[in-house]
Amino acid sequence: SVQAGPFSAMQQLMSRVVEDLRDLKPQQCFFLLQAMSRLRIKHRKGPYILQRMSLAWRTLPHKKLVKAANAVAKLDLGGHLWAKPLKLALAKTLPQLSGKHFSNLKAITVMELLDEPDAMRSYLEHAEQWRSHVRYSRHLQLVEVHAHLVHPDVWHSLGDNIKLFLQEVRSSAEERAKERQPADPQRAGAGGAADGGS
Repeated sequence: SVQAGPFSAMQQLMSRVVEDLRDLKPQQCFFLLQAMSRLRIKHRKGPYILQRMSLAWRTLPHKKLVKAANAVAKLDLGGHLWAKPLKLALAKTLPQLSGKHFSNLKAITVMELLDEPDAMRSYLEHAEQWRSHVRYSRHLQLVEVHAHLVHPDVWHSLGDNIKLFLQEVRSSAEERAKERQPADPQRAGAGGAADGGS
């Protein structure tokens, strides 16, 4: 994604569109959220887009619901009152998501929109069920830390199978990080000097 400057033509166009929200249909509001998210455009009337979408969230296909939720979280709109209908729709739809759509939920989306204890627990439980689809372990690691710090009761209530799964995700990520690290040139030089001196 790119960021539109405050005086760019795109920023001015988006501001004009947001000012006339009453003429937009829910489908158009969905695409507007996507555009604002990709261009990192935050507008004071952003919450009104959520208001326009409040009755439409549950009618969106799962793929679009996930995309909209990611956009709302990225635009820092998750704390607004009008984000509540989206939170409820996302939490209710979570068990119905395919592994592919589930894995597309970003960490910021989970932390911002699935912030109720039951919703957070449901996410972690389904992450274990869809373990073969959870490729971006970095997102899951962030959610795990969030659960530890913000929802300790949720963490303590998780089953051992889920905690073991999260531990495996951490271990796998640490192993991959070690493999990507270049060899220490100082150690390599020291080893070469030792070989030459023997």
